[in-house]
Amino acid sequence: MTTVTEERREVYPDVWVRDDPHGFEVVAGVRSGLYVACAVLTLLILGPFGAFLCVIGEFHPLPVTLSSIWLLAGTWQLLFFSRGKVVVRVSRDRGLVFTGVGRVGVYRSFRPREIDAIEVEDTLLTRIGRKMFSGFGLSTVRIVLVGEKLIKFGGTLDAERMQAVIDALRERLEER
Repeated sequence: MTTVTEERREVYPDVWVRDDPHGFEVVAGVRSGLYVACAVLTLLILGPFGAFLCVIGEFHPLPVTLSSIWLLAGTWQLLFFSRGKVVVRVSRDRGLVFTGVGRVGVYRSFRPREIDAIEVEDTLLTRIGRKMFSGFGLSTVRIVLVGEKLIKFGGTLDAERMQAVIDALRERLEER
């Protein structure tokens, strides 16, 4: 009986690549101090606001509902930008892109042989003005797997992590 060792190596801080005989996996951690600070600020502002509405007895459905939705969005942001990840997994003839926290997130499937190119696409932030957002470390591009269907992901990665993911994907998908 032969054993196959799966090598998981870090190609950039918070970007890992694992190759096995049937495919590969690229995992990039999404960690951004600015996003975490914004999420904490959102929670600090809206938590007391919702509590204030309940204490004064002014239970109007719209403000409480909006406050609750905003609070949940802030909590999700805090989780995602402190513990989130982007995973691209290819096994034999099936591919999967995951963006989220733990097992909660967005899944997109693809067939590796149908991928014609890996491109970088400008987002709305680029069209508004790259200079305005570049100082904050916000990404203004995202990765696009071009094939029968477009798979867009990675807009939450910083530029260096995104480039490491693109390089790893190009290297491995060209072999297929």
